[in-house]
Amino acid sequence: MKNNLKFLKLLSFALIILLVAPVISSSALGEEPAAEYFNIETSATGTVEVPPDMAEIYITVRNESLSRDTVQKDNALRVQELTRALSKFKVEVKTTYFYNYQIQEGEPIVQPMQEGAKPVKYVIKYVVESGLKVIANDVKEVGDILAVASNTQNAYVNSVQYGVKNISVYKKQAINEAIKQAKESIEISADGLGAKLIRPEQVRVDFGSPYYYPVMKAYDTAQRVEGYVPQPQNPEPVKVTATVYMVYKAALK
Repeated sequence: MKNNLKFLKLLSFALIILLVAPVISSSALGEEPAAEYFNIETSATGTVEVPPDMAEIYITVRNESLSRDTVQKDNALRVQELTRALSKFKVEVKTTYFYNYQIQEGEPIVQPMQEGAKPVKYVIKYVVESGLKVIANDVKEVGDILAVASNTQNAYVNSVQYGVKNISVYKKQAINEAIKQAKESIEISADGLGAKLIRPEQVRVDFGSPYYYPVMKAYDTAQRVEGYVPQPQNPEPVKVTATVYMVYKAALK
């Protein structure tokens, strides 16, 4: 019985300690209050402008004939002729597509025929189109390449697209610029809040890509007009961009 009473007294004392302890604040004990942590988020975009050092020229070679065999042979000859003419430049020539289809010229008479009207004959023509991508490794040669294409029978220039070869170098520069801007923005926010930065919690990099590699391109279009040699426009600098999303952990001072 005495042992039970002793145990109950000890248990009561322990419960009192547990209930009273939270009431005693850290400040009453002379300790610093726990730090209040929070996140500061921002995003920034870095852009590097680079003069283009390459161009992609898209050309269509189109032939039509009443004979399927003839049109295919004619188209192959024109493609070979154009490829040989371009071999004197610093270029790579690649086939991008090959279309083979039929078109109808003239309209059949609609019954019933009007009095005195003659049946309108129509013919089927065979058409072959070959698409070529000419990669010019020297932008100074673009004008001469367009002139050769325009002087080749049945060849049509569709577009000229300027870009840069070694895009990875400029991507790194754009990333560094974006990170620098994001960090400066976070430091300004921390100073305004009277907080100190602890560590980065998250950093994410995104690239804009309106087309294929190279990631960013400056576009110029040169359409072929009968009797006119399309000339390349002055290409704008290629803009390589990177966007950084950054989260920093901070605490009030």
